[in-house]
Parts: sequence; C-alpha cells; structure tokens
Amino acid sequence: MMATEGVRKDPAPIVLIDECDDRGVVYSLNFWVSDYPDQFPVSRQVVITALMFLDQAGLAPAYPKRDISLFEPAHRQIIRHIDLPCVLSRIPLLSRLDPAVQRELAEAGRLHEFLPETVVVSEGDAGDSLYVVVAGMLEASCKDGNGASRLIGRLHPGEVFGEMSLLTGAPRSATVVTASPVTLVEISKDHLEPVFRSHPALITQLAEIEAARLLSNLDAARLSLAEHAEIEEVGFASFLRRKILSFFGHPIISCGVSTTRALAA
Repeated sequence: MMATEGVRKDPAPIVLIDECDDRGVVYSLNFWVSDYPDQFPVSRQVVITALMFLDQAGLAPAYPKRDISLFEPAHRQIIRHIDLPCVLSRIPLLSRLDPAVQRELAEAGRLHEFLPETVVVSEGDAGDSLYVVVAGMLEASCKDGNGASRLIGRLHPGEVFGEMSLLTGAPRSATVVTASPVTLVEISKDHLEPVFRSHPALITQLAEIEAARLLSNLDAARLSLAEHAEIEEVGFASFLRRKILSFFGHPIISCGVSTTRALAA
C-alpha cells in the first residue's frame, strides 16, 4: 500500500486478518487518504498494486472452488402404499360388506394410473368390471337422442363407476374420461367370482345395496320395457339378484344361493 500514490504514510497503512473460510484467509487492507473523493481511485490502485506484488511473489489470490464428480445415478423408485381395504371401506357400495370380504376384494383388485384425457370406458362397450376412484377426477358423458355427447357428471375420489357391468355384464352406460392424472382400482368379474363362492350371501347383499342406489333413477340402468315390467313384479333388488346369478352362472348358483327360477332371469 505504501507503494501506491495517494496513500498517507501517517497514519500508517495496516493489514488485518478478518476471517478464515473455505477459500482461505480473508485480509482487509486499511489505509488513509487526504480527501474523501480520493478514496475511490486510490482504492482501485491499491488493489492493482497488491495483486501485482503477489503475482511477482508467485502467489495467487484465493477463489471459490467446487469439486464435481460425475457418476451414473442409481435407479430411484418411489414406492407408494395405498391402503385398499381402507379405501374400499369408504365406498357406499362396499362399505356395508364384512371387513373380511373388503380385504379379499382389495387383494384381488388391480391398481391403474391414467394420464389426463384418457378414455377409461366407452358408452355401449361390453364390460365386466367396476372402478373405484382413488385419486384424481374424471368426467362422465353419454350421447343424447341426436348422438351428441353430453356431460352428465364428474367422478371424484371415493366414487365408483361401472358397477352394473361388474354385477350383471350390462354394457357401459357412459363414456368416462380422465380430467387429471387419475389412480383407479379395478375389480373385475374374475376377481369377484371367487369372493361370491366364499360368501354366497354377498350376492343378495350387493343386489340390495345397488338397488337402493339406483332406485331413484331406473333410467340410469338402461333397462328395457320387459325389465321394467319384471321390476314391477318382483322388486328391483330381486331383479338385480337374478341378473347377477345369471351373469355369474351355474357355479355360483350351485352354492345353494338361488333356485331354478333365478336361472330363467
């Protein structure tokens, strides 16, 4: 600093150690000038002179350093656990079932994930499974008399669709499309058949539950005039029970759950 023009010799300049950090030792150069405006050009010249002296001595100022290591990252897998028995216990159609039955259905169900704008089921298609919405939102639509698609509702977590196809094999009554990333649990006829074998009384119980859900809107079930007449005669629950027995066939009936008359449904 004494070699820099403009630095006063009295008081004498002094070098202080301010701190030690990851880069090394941090020094401060303290000096005095005669007039305040002189500090800016003099400070610049002090730095230039100091760097020049260090360079001549074979020393370089410290600078931030960062070590970078390149390696192949390990495969990462996010494992999500969904408590399916708990999910199914909150579904109106299944909430009244015995916990053991809910666990059997949960073990048999398959988990599916869909991207937005994916068609899950299409109106009129054959089907033999229901879907439980675990996460996300879907939109259901059906065609009106002119063939135009009409939105009839949205499905949120905890709701079910496709139950009539699962229980009776009826064609899909609506087209369901994902409106966001969606997680669904699918329970198919193949999953439900062994449960019916183990719990024959479940057929009547599910028929009664589904009948109570659809009784306010029989048109939603897409029933024919003959089926409406049968419902008037035997009741909606008995009608559904016959449909279920007919769809699942003789092995279920042989468990002693039905009669010959039910086969005629």
